[in-house]
Amino acid sequence: LALFFIIMRFFCKMRYAKGFGIDDGILALGFACLIASIVLECISTRYGMGTHIWEIVDFAALAVANKYLFVGEFFGIIGIAFAKTSFCLTLLRLAVKPWHRILIWSCAVTINLFMWPCAITFFVGCVPLAKKFDDSVPGTCVDTVPIVHFAVFAGVWSAMTDFILAIFPWFLVWNLQMKLVERCGVCICMSIGILSGIFAIIKSASLIPSLQDYTYKSTPLLIWSSTELSIVIMASSIPFLR
Repeated sequence: LALFFIIMRFFCKMRYAKGFGIDDGILALGFACLIASIVLECISTRYGMGTHIWEIVDFAALAVANKYLFVGEFFGIIGIAFAKTSFCLTLLRLAVKPWHRILIWSCAVTINLFMWPCAITFFVGCVPLAKKFDDSVPGTCVDTVPIVHFAVFAGVWSAMTDFILAIFPWFLVWNLQMKLVERCGVCICMSIGILSGIFAIIKSASLIPSLQDYTYKSTPLLIWSSTELSIVIMASSIPFLR
């Protein structure tokens, strides 16, 4: 569905608009991150992801699974940052009042401030780095619990921005020179970002339980994360399909 919406967005921009903008490029990066995360996470299932940790007998394969999983999650998280930034830039095209622009920019800046550190944590915290993927490697790692708590906070804030960005089109679009039916249709469709917020909350609730038996319990987390990103791509493409 995300692929269909982004293709339609680019088609409409080429056919009816003056060209592509920076928000189109950022959204394309978000979609590329979505594909990369899904592919890498699916590859990790060949090495043990999706099964219980005690069912994995080849710990060398588990290290490979962790590498694919962590890189995939990295792309999934920054993809959310890219997609929501693109949506914010799209809304800025419609913003006319100063408080509109301040609120939208606040959402864009804070979502990047929280998402990028979450993504980077997959590659820091252990000396040597190889211990991050393979626990049998000699070395030390920092406590992961504070990192997970920060990730939960970032996920909740991501959900809050989804709700804000889903409600905002009603303030921006309602006074435009459009037919009433079109205004209602655009606002309702752009508000599907509420689903993204719901998925972000479900994803955040899955973070702490996934610490134990993570190869099995992380799978709902990965699915909801990809779904959240897909919904944001769809919502940010809808305004151009009018």
